[in-house]
Amino acid sequence: MAGRHNKYHLDWFKMDVAMDTKIELLEAEFGLKGFAIFVKLLQRIYGGQGYYCEWNEEVRLLFSRRVGEGCNLVSEVVDSAIKRGLFDQTLYEKYSILTSEGIQERYLDAINKRGSIEMKKEYLLVHGAQNLKNVVINSINDNKNLINNVKNTQNRIEQNRTEKNNNKPGTECSEQVVFRMPLKDNTEFDITESQYIEFVQAYPEVDIKQELKKMRVWCNSNPTKKKTKRGVMRFINSWLDRVTKPPQYPQTGTGEKYDYSTGGDTF
Repeated sequence: MAGRHNKYHLDWFKMDVAMDTKIELLEAEFGLKGFAIFVKLLQRIYGGQGYYCEWNEEVRLLFSRRVGEGCNLVSEVVDSAIKRGLFDQTLYEKYSILTSEGIQERYLDAINKRGSIEMKKEYLLVHGAQNLKNVVINSINDNKNLINNVKNTQNRIEQNRTEKNNNKPGTECSEQVVFRMPLKDNTEFDITESQYIEFVQAYPEVDIKQELKKMRVWCNSNPTKKKTKRGVMRFINSWLDRVTKPPQYPQTGTGEKYDYSTGGDTF
């Protein structure tokens, strides 16, 4: 898909020459493999959601395969990083995510010239983030509430269908439209609540509402590339699928970008 749309991830991130003592201890415990795994975790965070990444059994298995190390070693490095405060223990135990105040500070510094960026208030560790002009604070419960609303709506629809007079066929109660996507013929495609809930369930790590907004902006900015009614669902699913895949980084020595700056910041 041609064109650009707002993104959450970073293309590169800062790494200090004078490493934090916590990182030195991690390397002392696990050697260079421990340091490499930690840096790969930072790449996953900054290259994915930007300021955090989910961390559960499935993610750990896939991550271990991608870095070519055993699951046990990866788990030990992550546990040690959490114990030493490189990742916030409270947020990990409550939400199964990896993040830290330092990670979020670096992220906010990197995106200060971008357009609107959404962050989840339950994950925030940086005080004052809500005061930044380009940061929109949402709740992780937004999608959950919508799921419950959809279920209630579906129940009401089913109840209405049951109560319909059998002598009046073809008068079913229609679902509520929650979003509209512009089409090539200048009409709009209606996305219903049930379709929205399918997206939420299929892509639990994605902010579906925000991504749909970005798709609409992209379509209006690229009118010749708008989709037909037949192809719009494929377009939406392809977009969401691409959002879930972290960007590929070149190997060190072949163009990977690091900004080695001094300043003693912690991750």
